[in-house]
Amino acid sequence: MEIENALKGHTICSIFETILVDAGYHVVPFGLERVIREVRPLHAEDYLSVMKPCQNLRSMLDLFVLDLEKKKGWLTEIKYREKLFKSIVNEFKKYESTWIPYHIVLALSKPPDSWAGEVNHIRVFEVNKSTSLDMEFFESNGKRIQDVFTRLREKWKNQTILKAQEMILNIAQ
Repeated sequence: MEIENALKGHTICSIFETILVDAGYHVVPFGLERVIREVRPLHAEDYLSVMKPCQNLRSMLDLFVLDLEKKKGWLTEIKYREKLFKSIVNEFKKYESTWIPYHIVLALSKPPDSWAGEVNHIRVFEVNKSTSLDMEFFESNGKRIQDVFTRLREKWKNQTILKAQEMILNIAQ
């Protein structure tokens, strides 16, 4: 993985982790690169060779978000992309066999027109056994982040989500 892309990915994930913790959630870093830090500097060939015996670990999601008061938890994958491409569907299919149900927090620089609203670059998608992962799913089934992680609603007056969106778009340039 190129260092620039790795830094962008880790930083964007950290932004979401920070706003969730600030809203009162407990967030457990769960991604492979954070659990087994030794794999971070490996080049693609070496990474694939080292991880061959543990294929399921390669598809670990980024975060486990907990609301201890409501006794709820969300396995969550954080992704940033410039825009929706058909390849994104296959990217998320790898999680189906191991991690369902899970949530995808997807941030796009150029979101589809269907992602309306003030925070139109970030959507959350719930994936379960009946989910049909296709382009239509990503164009029309996303929820606002504060509608899934409802504690973020209390932070709206502080413009936490808007600031997070702005930071993500600045990092992604």
